[in-house]
Amino acid sequence: MTEQKQRKLSMIQAQKRIGRFNLYIDDEYAFPISEETLIKFRLSKGMEIDKEFEQRIKAAETVSSAYSLALNYLTGQLRTEQEVRKKLHDKEIENDVIDSIILRLEDQRLLDDLNYAKSYVRTMVRTSDKGPRVIANNLKNKGVSQQNIQNSLEQFSTEKQIENTIKIGKKAVQHYKRLSSRQRLIKVKQLLMTKGFNSDVIQEAMLQINIELGEENEYDNLVSFGQKAWNKNKRFDFRTRKLKTKQALYQKGFALDLIDQFLNQIQEDYGE
Repeated sequence: MTEQKQRKLSMIQAQKRIGRFNLYIDDEYAFPISEETLIKFRLSKGMEIDKEFEQRIKAAETVSSAYSLALNYLTGQLRTEQEVRKKLHDKEIENDVIDSIILRLEDQRLLDDLNYAKSYVRTMVRTSDKGPRVIANNLKNKGVSQQNIQNSLEQFSTEKQIENTIKIGKKAVQHYKRLSSRQRLIKVKQLLMTKGFNSDVIQEAMLQINIELGEENEYDNLVSFGQKAWNKNKRFDFRTRKLKTKQALYQKGFALDLIDQFLNQIQEDYGE
C-alpha cells in the first residue's frame, strides 16, 4: 500500500478584513478562517494537516462564523432568543450549531429574554400609548415566555396605566366631540380597549375623563345630525319623516328631551 504524502499548512495569509485569514495547504489555497479558530487550534506554518484535522477546523469555523453573525445582529439592539434563532436559521446554519451559539450567548449574558422584555416594557410605557395586553402580545410574538412577560409587566403599575389611559381618553373625547355623549363614551371605551387596557383600568379612568361637552354643544351636535337625517327622509310625509329622524337621532345616542326639542323646532319652522 502506497503511503500518502503528508499535507502541510504552507501559509497563513491575513485578509484585508481584520480578524480573517486564508489558509494554504501544500502551497494551494484551502479555506478562510477567523482569528478565533486560528488561536483555538494554534495553527502555524508547517503544521501537518490531515483530513480529519481539516474537518475539525472547518466545523469550528462554521460555529465561529455563525457566532460572529449573531454578535453583529445583537450589536446596538437587544434581541430575543427567537429572533436570533431565526436570523441564523435564515442563513442556513444547522440547528445543533444554533443551539450551541444560543447557549454561549446566554452564558455571556448577551442574550436574555427577561432582560429584553423588561427593556421593551419600559420603552413602550415611556414612548407609546399601548396597554399591557398589546405589549404582552407583541412580546409573545417575539417568542418571550409567558412567565417572562408577566414579570416584565410588573413595571407597568396600575397607577401608570390609569394615568396613560386618562391622557389617551381626553384626547379621544376631543376627536369625537361631534358625536353624542353616549356615542362618545362608547367610542372612547372601544379605543382604550384596542390600545390594550383592561376594563377595570378603563372604568377607573373614565371617572376622571369629562365625556360631557355641555348641553349647548350636545344640542349643536344633535342639530347637525338632525338636519342631515331630516333632509335624507324628505320623500316621506311629515309624520313619517319626523319619526324616522327621531329614530336616527336616538340611534346616535342623543337624549330624548334634546331630540324632542329639535323636532319641535322643526315642527314650528314647517308650521305643522
